[in-house]
Amino acid sequence: TFFSEVLLKAEWLKLMDHLMANTPNFLLFVAAAYLSYFRDLLAAARGEEELHMLLTKATALNVNKLIKAAYTMRQRTPQDL
Repeated sequence: TFFSEVLLKAEWLKLMDHLMANTPNFLLFVAAAYLSYFRDLLAAARGEEELHMLLTKATALNVNKLIKAAYTMRQRTPQDL
C-alpha cells in the first residue's frame, strides 16, 4: 500500500514526492526508518493482532522525521551493499 494506510493524505503525498525523486532503493530506507521510528511499540506488541494494528493503521507519525531518518540511513549505508 506504499504507506497509504498509515499516513494521512498530505503526509503520504509528501513521502511520495521524496520516493519519486530518489532511486528505487530509497523505499527500503523509508521502510527501515518506519520500523525504527516505532521500534519500541513494535517490541512491546503482545501478539500478532496488535502487531498488525501497529503496521496497518494510522499512528501519530511525524513524516518529516521519517523522511529525515530515511535520508540519514541512506547516507550512512555503504554504497556497495
